[in-house]
Amino acid sequence: MFRWDKIRGMEIPNKVKMFVWHLVHNSLAVCRNLARRGMKVDTLCPMCQRLDEDPGHLFFKCKAVKECWRNLNLEEYRLILSTCRSGREMMQKIWSFSMHVQVQIVVLLWKWWSVRNKVNEGERKLTDLEICSLVTFYVSEFETEQRTIKIQQQIGQRRWEPHPENMYKINIDGAFKAATCQGGWGFVARNSMGEFLEGGCGNLRRAASSFQAEALAALHSLERIAQLGMPRIILETDATELVRGLTTTELDQSVDGCLLKQIRDFICSSFGYCSIQHCPRNCNRVADCLAMYGASVVSSGSTEFLSQVPTFVSNLVYEDQAGVVV
Repeated sequence: MFRWDKIRGMEIPNKVKMFVWHLVHNSLAVCRNLARRGMKVDTLCPMCQRLDEDPGHLFFKCKAVKECWRNLNLEEYRLILSTCRSGREMMQKIWSFSMHVQVQIVVLLWKWWSVRNKVNEGERKLTDLEICSLVTFYVSEFETEQRTIKIQQQIGQRRWEPHPENMYKINIDGAFKAATCQGGWGFVARNSMGEFLEGGCGNLRRAASSFQAEALAALHSLERIAQLGMPRIILETDATELVRGLTTTELDQSVDGCLLKQIRDFICSSFGYCSIQHCPRNCNRVADCLAMYGASVVSSGSTEFLSQVPTFVSNLVYEDQAGVVV
């Protein structure tokens, strides 16, 4: 017997659960389904223009989607799922995999359907590498959100805290991929009301360690904050060792000692006041998400600055702001 309640219990956002529900019911508006309902449509797959489009072809057998499965190291799972004769059988197979693989597969199917719809409307088709970057980003975001929820359930909810009116609070974070020695960085600047002033993120072509990624996040973020003319700041990070490296000379003989000295010198020459503080990870969620975006979505070595709240962190920003007592 199929367990519909297991879809509701999956650790993914509701919008993705709704997509899964339609996929299992075979109610997605793929070309073969539309033709079966009596609509006069071209049934060729809009992604490859080679074969008729049904869910089995679109998600598992289309030449274009196979590249995504391979690039995400999910080819063995694609081969298993491609033999399923129904959406229910497919979902039962997915639930037999590890939790991380389940999330990867569901997010890939969800994003592939989104890209397919945009192509069908005449928009540019993303490359398989662009799609895989988005999948990696969203998987990380969803899993981080679930970890945060579980932590909050265990210790009670803690939120970003406000600061004095004559200062700005800057939250920073770095991301590091050990397999590729690449990473990303992100920051968010807010006033004492918790209002978003500016955010930024960037891609690190090369990083030697997670600590170095955190330190580079501090440097690049501070450089931008100085350009914006914020003279009195509180710099927050969830990296305990980075706080130690920027507030003492204890790590100056380490591999990243010169980088730490460079950051401290920059702070002294660029700011009238800078307090460097540690914060819990769940109080640094916006910067963490921006860093993951920089590592996974921003093109290699590039930087993006955001004067408005980006949609993928809007809920986190507003949740932090909701915790500020005015």
